[in-house]
Amino acid sequence: MDRPIGPWLAHLIDRHQDALVTLLTDAAQRDIPLYSTLPRTVVYERMALFCRKLAETAVDGDAEIMRAYLEPAAADRMRAGTTVHAYLHLADLFEPYIEGLIAHELSDPNEATPAIRYLRALLLNVRMIFGKINMRILTDVSSD
Repeated sequence: MDRPIGPWLAHLIDRHQDALVTLLTDAAQRDIPLYSTLPRTVVYERMALFCRKLAETAVDGDAEIMRAYLEPAAADRMRAGTTVHAYLHLADLFEPYIEGLIAHELSDPNEATPAIRYLRALLLNVRMIFGKINMRILTDVSSD
């Protein structure tokens, strides 16, 4: 790839945001009890913000952008009963979808492979952030 991977991936996410947000919204409302009770527009807005933050994070790989967004929002929702597994499930759906977009746009494996590795690293950071939030909540609950 003759251009930086991060900005290219961010642009890919931005260009396909509606499809990505729809995928996440559908899954969240189907699989996560808290989200099934919310109006679709609210869930859609939350998933759109997640996609925007992921694109911002992708630009230079700064996980702090995603952490600053996820920590307050996800912590509140986990305390309300949403499990960490539910969030990880969404990441599991999201990853192969974006990998497919990458493979479609970059048919040369020498270009696609680094972009997919970069995406996987980003989403691993997201999963780790969810895990840390979950551990903090469990530790807070067990010390009460």
